[in-house]
Amino acid sequence: MVDSVLEFKGVFSGGHKDWVTSISTPSRPDVKTVITGSRDKKIVIWELLEDQVDGQVGIAKRALTGHSQTVQDVAMSYDGLFALSGSWDGTLRLWDLVKGESVRVFKGHTSDVNSVAFSPDNRQIISGSRDKTIKLWNTLAECKYTISSHSHTDWISCVRFSPNCKEPIFVSGGWDKLVKVWDLRTCQLKNTLKGHEGAVYSISISPDGSLCASGGKDGIARLWDMKEGNSLDMLDAGSPINALCFSPCNYWLCAATDRVIKIWDLENKNVLAEISHDKPKKVGLPWCVSLCLFPDGRTMFAGSTDGNIYRGPSIYKTEWRYHILNMATNGAIQTFVIGLDLPVDTLSSSLEFFLARVKRIENLDQCVNLKKLVLSSNVIEKIENLDNNTLLEHLDLYQNKIEKIENISHLKSLK
Repeated sequence: MVDSVLEFKGVFSGGHKDWVTSISTPSRPDVKTVITGSRDKKIVIWELLEDQVDGQVGIAKRALTGHSQTVQDVAMSYDGLFALSGSWDGTLRLWDLVKGESVRVFKGHTSDVNSVAFSPDNRQIISGSRDKTIKLWNTLAECKYTISSHSHTDWISCVRFSPNCKEPIFVSGGWDKLVKVWDLRTCQLKNTLKGHEGAVYSISISPDGSLCASGGKDGIARLWDMKEGNSLDMLDAGSPINALCFSPCNYWLCAATDRVIKIWDLENKNVLAEISHDKPKKVGLPWCVSLCLFPDGRTMFAGSTDGNIYRGPSIYKTEWRYHILNMATNGAIQTFVIGLDLPVDTLSSSLEFFLARVKRIENLDQCVNLKKLVLSSNVIEKIENLDNNTLLEHLDLYQNKIEKIENISHLKSLK
């Protein structure tokens, strides 16, 4: 059962003349840039608009040229200053997005490059190809390792790094129906995940690194436990899945199929919403072939076979709205926290913010029952005055940029 059917709220047009095969955004929500790759051999840098202008929600600022064939995948660095592209011309390119120049060309694959990715620290690069190999590179375009033995027996369609730096791994999916998990330190195979009945087209790893989602020709999105390599759930999309992405909060999975985009609630496995195109597509031609969520977790971008990029509606319901939490009077955080509107009783012992744009945390002495504080992918200016909260024992930090932490000597654990 679908909770609601949503429509797109705007379009980026005029940048591409063929399928938009890939979309990428930076990890920082303050960088208002999107990049796209296309079968027209170009990468386009888009500037997001605050308000629609004649239906447009983004402006094509620059087109990057250099590939001689389809650009199949793009990836943007954390800070939004650099980008990677993988092409059917067999090469990767590293781009300086400020100058609009190709600064490195990576050669070594003997067939189409289908997928590329930056490591969480932006120092390493992986690529997957139709030549059935995975290559690990540094940013100087030097190939440090080639995985051919124990690799896939058919085209490699997707490669992704886990964001969990404590357990450095990467994952690959292929047309041999398999998903494989690799140890980044040794480039050795850790797990082979079996279950798909058709080619795997897309994989996505959750922001905390605990889950992997895979989808493809069989129309089933499979959820995998990254630590144990076990199959956790199967979600039926009804038609082939072209692209997958997790929401930054880990609670939703989005899947682009030929006809619609589905958004699943991963707690109860229900389809929260479907997003469909208001224009009929050509018979036999898939509509949405690429998908990406902006780091704020609220805005979706979908790449289409008509050469346009569609901006989706907010995937939060009204009760999930963003607002400034100023709840000192009822026992929650006092100031400068922007996050999900959570019921007060959920803050009784544990408080978690995943990419909630937390800026400053202070005066937690008023959270009288708070024992655990979890922060993920936030840009935090300051955490201070935790000593007065005697019950707060655990502070877990994942992929945060933190300028200053003060007065935390009493904590039992700091991760």
